[in-house]
Parts: sequence; C-alpha cells; structure tokens
Amino acid sequence: MASTQAYQKINLTPDDVPGAKLNIDALEKYGNVSLKRWLECRGLKIAGNKSDLLQRCKDAVSVGKSEFVDLTVGKWCSIKDEKIKREKKDEKVQPVLPPITGWKPFPSKNVPTNFNYGHIYHYLLESVVFINEDGESEDTDLAYMTSKPLTKGEQYVKSGSVTNVMDTEGKGHYYVKAKVAASMKNEDQNVNVTISMVSGAVLDASCTCAGSALGRCNHVAAVLLLIDKHCKEYGNDAQACTSKPCEWNKGKRSHRTPGKVSEAAYTSYQQQK
Repeated sequence: MASTQAYQKINLTPDDVPGAKLNIDALEKYGNVSLKRWLECRGLKIAGNKSDLLQRCKDAVSVGKSEFVDLTVGKWCSIKDEKIKREKKDEKVQPVLPPITGWKPFPSKNVPTNFNYGHIYHYLLESVVFINEDGESEDTDLAYMTSKPLTKGEQYVKSGSVTNVMDTEGKGHYYVKAKVAASMKNEDQNVNVTISMVSGAVLDASCTCAGSALGRCNHVAAVLLLIDKHCKEYGNDAQACTSKPCEWNKGKRSHRTPGKVSEAAYTSYQQQK
C-alpha cells in the first residue's frame, strides 16, 4: 500500500546554518575562519588569503548569494524539520549536570549523528547571550570579534595536548570530558562538554582555566574539535573504530626515544669543546 505520509519541503536560510550569516556591510571585520565558513555554506571555494576570501565574499554578495545557502549535507535540513515537527524552534534546551559515574575511554558511546563543525562554530562564536538594559536576553553575533578559540583549539589537537578523553551519555545528552595541556604552564585544564543526542548541538561546556567564564575558551574548542576530527576520520559509531589504533590520549610529542639507562650515552661538557 502506498504511503499517505505528507512531505514538507525544507528551505534553508542563513539563519538556519551556523556561520552562514555575516554582516555583509562589514566583511573586513571578520577573520579567515568566519569568511571561509560563509563561503563554504554557499558552495564556494575557501582557498586563499584574507584578501582573496574578502573579494570572493563581495562577489557573492554582488550576484545575490548572500541569502543563498548551498550545503550538500542534509543534516541542517533534518534539524530544521525536527524543529518544525516538535514546534520547539524558540525553546531553549536546559542541559543537566554531567553524571558522576559511567565514564569510559572515548569513544565508548556513539557520537550524536547530527554533531558537526557547524555546531562547534555556533557555540563558540555565535551563541553568546547578551542581557540588555530591560533585563531581556538577546542572541549576539560575536564572530567578527575573534576566531582565536577555533584556531588555538586546532593547534592543541594537532600537538596532542588533549588527553584522558572520556565519554558517557544519559537523559538525551552526550557527555565528554578531557584534559588539555596549557600553552605556557605545566598544568592541565579539565574540560566538560554536553551535546544533544537529538540535534547534535553543543548545549553546555566548562573549563577550569581562568578565561572560561562563558565556557568558550581555547581548551573547550580543542575538545570539541577533537570529537569532530574523530567523526570525520572514523565516523560517529563507537563500534566502528574499536579495531583502529587510538589517535588520542597520547600526550604531547616530545621527539624523544626512551631506552634503558645502561645503554644511554652522555657527553661531558669538556668533550663538547
């Protein structure tokens, strides 16, 4: 029997996709990360320096592509469709505190299917809440101010500074905690992130560093980017990567070759002269 299910066409707008909306009258204020994301959302090339990116953005605006979104991945359509069906477009999801028990080495649970780089971008650069003089909250777009968390976070991931990665889940949330080595100090920062199992959105994050009052520091970015990197390389399914070598929890690269003390050769100061 043929299905009588009604299908609704989902039209994406720049408001539906994180990073797809910028102030086109002040493109010069944005960094390369924001400009590349804006171009990527329109299926345009993202290679080149800032002047190349700016010119490409201006050309896109001149031909009317500023309100056009062209993404080959259908995740954002699914997310918008889910919002429409549940009539929760304006509802704020309140995250719960991370559980105390049940943590296992990452990835012990499936990473939410809809989690992707766009959610990271939105949480770090677009989701800061501003309280106006009337005491009402307003969403702000701070992407033009700085993209340092994303840039620095990528450096942490590449250098192997993210260690002791653990995950668990519960009550519709996916939790990840890890340690991130500080740049100039011999200490680790403890990071916790909470991700929605349904939408894949980053709901909450915290870090023990002094600059994480809003939960959007470089260390939080590093943990989120590591999860995204893992999903791109191995997929979201925890079972699919159990036979592959662990590429995290290795610590920083010291470029040393440990061996037996009896086999070590030491050169005296006088021999070096």
